Amino acid sequence: MLGAATVALAAVFALRRLDDFDTWWHLASGRWIYARRAVPGLDTLSFTVGDHEWLNLQWLYDLFLYLVHLTGGADLLVLVSAACFTLATALLAANIRLALGPVAAALATLWALVVAQERFLIRPEMFSFIFIEALLWLLLTARRSEGRRLWLMVPLMALWVNCHSLFSVGLFCIGAYTAAVVVVSLLSPGGDGGFRRRLLWSAAAAAVATAANPYGIGAWALPVELMTRIDGSSQVFQAIGEFRPPYSSYFTTFSITAYQFFLPASAAVMAVAAGAWLFRRGPCGGDDRGLEAASLLLFAGLAWLSLLARRNTGIFAYAAMPLVALALARLRSGGRTSPGAGADVKEPGASSALAAWTITALVACLALSVVSNAWFRAEGSTHEFGLGVVEENFPIGASRFSRAASLPGPLYNDMTSGGYLAWDPPVDGGVFIDGRLEVYDAEFFSAYRSALSFPAAWKEQADAYGVNTVVLFHRWGNRQALIRWLSESSAWLLVYHDEVAAVFVRRKGHEGVILRARRMFPPLYRSRRNELLSPGPRWPYQVGRVAGLMAYGTFLFNVGERD
Repeated sequence: MLGAATVALAAVFALRRLDDFDTWWHLASGRWIYARRAVPGLDTLSFTVGDHEWLNLQWLYDLFLYLVHLTGGADLLVLVSAACFTLATALLAANIRLALGPVAAALATLWALVVAQERFLIRPEMFSFIFIEALLWLLLTARRSEGRRLWLMVPLMALWVNCHSLFSVGLFCIGAYTAAVVVVSLLSPGGDGGFRRRLLWSAAAAAVATAANPYGIGAWALPVELMTRIDGSSQVFQAIGEFRPPYSSYFTTFSITAYQFFLPASAAVMAVAAGAWLFRRGPCGGDDRGLEAASLLLFAGLAWLSLLARRNTGIFAYAAMPLVALALARLRSGGRTSPGAGADVKEPGASSALAAWTITALVACLALSVVSNAWFRAEGSTHEFGLGVVEENFPIGASRFSRAASLPGPLYNDMTSGGYLAWDPPVDGGVFIDGRLEVYDAEFFSAYRSALSFPAAWKEQADAYGVNTVVLFHRWGNRQALIRWLSESSAWLLVYHDEVAAVFVRRKGHEGVILRARRMFPPLYRSRRNELLSPGPRWPYQVGRVAGLMAYGTFLFNVGERD
């Protein structure tokens, strides 16, 4: 029951209304693939970089996501996402139970869950969390089947490479495990030659299987390219919150705090385990010692990856915790514990029962805080428990109004709103930018960032692209200077605004469009204002509504409508 309660908490955390900006461009990509029965090689969603190569490795995920949305809309998307993260957590708990007893395993699972829940988003990661746990199970239990199950790595990697660029983490895990096991077993007595051969053949076949994608071996270059977004070599990308190091002071959530404690604690355990491994004497087979060496190597590589960017902390927690559990079990048993022995670990009856009830009570309290949205309110994030969409995160009204008023293109939009606008275009021709940073190179993104912060540079950029309509997500502070400049400019007119976005139109040559928009907007504004200012439900806490109201107040103040 304790294990089930911990996994159920993962389901509660993952049952989260659609709130991620990038989900929409994945849907737009899936729609394009479904309609044309092809995978794009060049950008298809924006008008600014249509000549840029787009290695859309998550094409299968995008297609799957679109078909789910086509079947059941946003509600079904949320349910499928919750099912994926719940399954990943169940696999995590099973991997930890290979080494630890039920109470210790529940604590370890809970800690990893708190670290990772920040990344419970409707993105390709929801598959990668499952794949990494399945791969770890195959590697950690390889000796139990004498390597005969290792061939399952081949279809797993073939599927992973077509769903997410994090397949590279899987390749690293396979390579590190294979190298450590083979080298150590060759140097130690008691190695199993048949096991080594099966491991080598399976590892080689799994690596070759990753070439089974629309881009062939070219797909191997994409993870290397994406590393330049997070390793600090291109400073401009450090402006993106999820690319910042997890020990920076940027938006420290409960997840990041849990990670900041987990990394040094787990590193200390692995360091002690490394010392014990180096100086151990006694009848330990070469393949067993190889597993210990592989665990140390895997942990070090995954820890380094997590230190680069906060977006990697969740996958690190889920991948590293089984390795830490194995190290703890081996230290406690003096090196005699093998994966699979956790189920036989005997824990003291009275203290174990007390710990189990305490953990269960903690899980219940955490679940209640999530269901009531108190968890998200406390950390200041715009997530909400439940089905549907957090509409205050997306320019839904702005896009609908722009189409109804037949506003002219080309469009300028910020990156935050670009994902949704790629899915629900306000004008014809595509977006200016969205969240696909494998498409927008450092030069383009640098120019975008500079223009967004400096109105004079923005005017030059907008004129160069012939921009006639502007849609800006106004919650973030770095948009306010441009919003004030546009609202005061004689060349632009504010024709629509709500709690999410503002829409401006170039005056010159669009007098008829502006007249139509000015007739349409006042009744919409009065209706929306009255709706926003009416008393809302007291429970659960309306995270999106409050964030929208605060953002709208700031926007109206900045454009001179202080009353």
